[in-house]
Amino acid sequence: MSGARDALLLRRLARRAAAVPQLQGLLTSGAGATGRQTLLGHTGLHPDEVRALERELPLAIRLRHWRPGGRTRVDVLLHLADGPSGTDALLDLAGRRVPVVSADADVRAVLGQAPAGDRTSLLAEARALAAQPLLRDRRAHQQWRALRQAQGAGTGGSQEAGATPSVSAVVPTMRPHQLEHVLATIGAQRHPSVELVLVTHGFTPDEGDLRRWRAERGVEHLVVRHADASLTLGACLRLGVAAAAGDLVAKMDDDNHYGPHYLSDLVAHARQTGAETVGKGAHYVHLTGPRATMLRFADRELAWSPFVQGGTLLTPREVLADVPFADVPRAVDTTFLEALRRQGGRVWSADRFSFVSIRHTAADTHTWPISDYDLLSRAARLELFGDPVPHVTV
Repeated sequence: MSGARDALLLRRLARRAAAVPQLQGLLTSGAGATGRQTLLGHTGLHPDEVRALERELPLAIRLRHWRPGGRTRVDVLLHLADGPSGTDALLDLAGRRVPVVSADADVRAVLGQAPAGDRTSLLAEARALAAQPLLRDRRAHQQWRALRQAQGAGTGGSQEAGATPSVSAVVPTMRPHQLEHVLATIGAQRHPSVELVLVTHGFTPDEGDLRRWRAERGVEHLVVRHADASLTLGACLRLGVAAAAGDLVAKMDDDNHYGPHYLSDLVAHARQTGAETVGKGAHYVHLTGPRATMLRFADRELAWSPFVQGGTLLTPREVLADVPFADVPRAVDTTFLEALRRQGGRVWSADRFSFVSIRHTAADTHTWPISDYDLLSRAARLELFGDPVPHVTV
């Protein structure tokens, strides 16, 4: 085996012991499954309440009694039990992305929820989550994030347990008019330690503008590297990685939408899976001409995947030292992921939220170009028209 492959395998073994138990829970969750009944678990309901629920629920939703420590699979859990609450079991479900509707004040606090209402409101909440897959997915992600934050999750590898890794966002750009957008995106990130490495490809930015935008947007750490116009995209990324100081390197684009939790969520996925690279295989694409947003590769969400969207790669800097970006003008992400897999590296496709790939068309185009139709016919589902940001923000 090559030295790079040996190094990747050694790092994988170092991560695996901590990552596998958490990942097993993530993979065995019933959340998001289609083509079968939704299982609404319950505990603490009176027999009359169970019978009433059974009369109200559609045939696609099935009630199932749940108890802490059992092996009953559920998609939503309504927890109204008296006495000991089984807090650890409830939080374990939330970590598996199963929405938990609980009257337990401690559980709700950990999951970032307001105090519980009365039994009627909790029953209504559970029915809605069982009936609406999108609502269920959003709640599952909110609870997963709150739980991860409460646990103080960092990342695997060389970091000590619970330590928060720093992230370098490497952004190559040929478009001076996108610089303010890039600084606004990085300044809005909730992750506590983010460095922006800006690689200006073929132009020199105005230093006064950069200082002003940096101050206005709250970008604490900024590194600027100039790349000659003759360099390839891969060479520009190499410049950025060489200048990066973060534990993890995020390859980001200059025009896509990245929500405030984008980096912190990806870091949590890196810790939970121990993958050499994480990104978004399932992802939203917004077509600016028709103002339509589609979800592509939905089946790749929360799964090992050969590929993820190129503007969403998050990789330990030490891995990029072993498997650097190739000096090529295009398909840099595909080339990198193929090389990584050849060396034994694994790629995890995270959740679909907090990111939109923006696909531009001519401003005066009022009909759908054939290429947009092509995209919609290839592993894509049309989700909405209009502004995609509220839809992807969780």
